[in-house]
Amino acid sequence: MALLMYRDTLEDELTPNCGGSLISDRYVLTAAHCLTENAHSKLEFVRLGEHTISKQEDCNNYTLDGVVELDCAGPVEDVAIESVIKHSDHRRKFGGHDIGLIRLARKIVFKDHIQPICLPLHPELKNVLLPEYYVAGWGYTENMERSDVLLKAKLERVETPTCQKQIDEVARTSRKKIKITLDDKQICAGGKDLVDSCQGDSGGPLMWLSKVRNQSRYVLFGVVSFGIENCGLVNFPGVYVRVGSYLGWIMSNMKA
Repeated sequence: MALLMYRDTLEDELTPNCGGSLISDRYVLTAAHCLTENAHSKLEFVRLGEHTISKQEDCNNYTLDGVVELDCAGPVEDVAIESVIKHSDHRRKFGGHDIGLIRLARKIVFKDHIQPICLPLHPELKNVLLPEYYVAGWGYTENMERSDVLLKAKLERVETPTCQKQIDEVARTSRKKIKITLDDKQICAGGKDLVDSCQGDSGGPLMWLSKVRNQSRYVLFGVVSFGIENCGLVNFPGVYVRVGSYLGWIMSNMKA
C-alpha cells in the first residue's frame, strides 16, 4: 500500500493525508480528490513499504527452535512524483469519478514488503460485487486520532438502493445542502459501529483475497472516496469508487 505525504505550507510539516495502491512498478491508484491541491497543502511524495509511521524499522519477534529471532521489513521508500492524472469528470467532493493516477518518478523494484495489488482484469472479477471487503489505511480511529499503524477492517457491502436511501436521509436533515446520487460505478460498504474507513483513508484500497492465476492474491475492487457522516456509525456506509468500472480509463492513462 502507498501513503501519500503532503506538505502543510502553513506549518511547513509533512503529514500523511491519503492512501493509495501500487498497481505497477510506476503507478499508484488513488482518489481524484487526494490530488487536488489547495493553498495550504501540497502533495510532496509517495511512501511505499510503510507499516508503523513512527518507527524507523518495522520488526516482529518470533521463536525458532526456542530462540527468539527478530524479523524486520526493509526500509520505506519515499518516491518523488513525476505527474498526476485526475479523472476529467470529477468535479466535487461528493461527486462520482473520484479516481486518479500518480506516475512515480522512477520504476519501483518490488520487494517482500513492497508489492503491487492486482486489478480486477478478469471478467469474473471485473463485474463481481462481493458480500464483503477489506479496507486498509492510516486514517482516523474511533478516538479521532490518526492511526500510527496500518489498520485493516472487514466491511459488509450495502446494496446501492439502501445506501442511497440512507444518504438521502442525511441530506434531508443536514444543514449543508448536499445532493448525492449514486450510480453503478460506486460501491457502498460499512455502516457497522466503529468499523469503517475514515478521514485520512481516502484513496486507499477496498480489496479482497481472490484467485488470480491459481494463486490467492489481494485484488483491488474499490478506492476509498467519501463518507456522509461521522465514521463508523450504524446505517451510514462509506462510498467507494468501483475499480472495475474504470479499467479502461486506468489502462489508457498508464504508459511504460
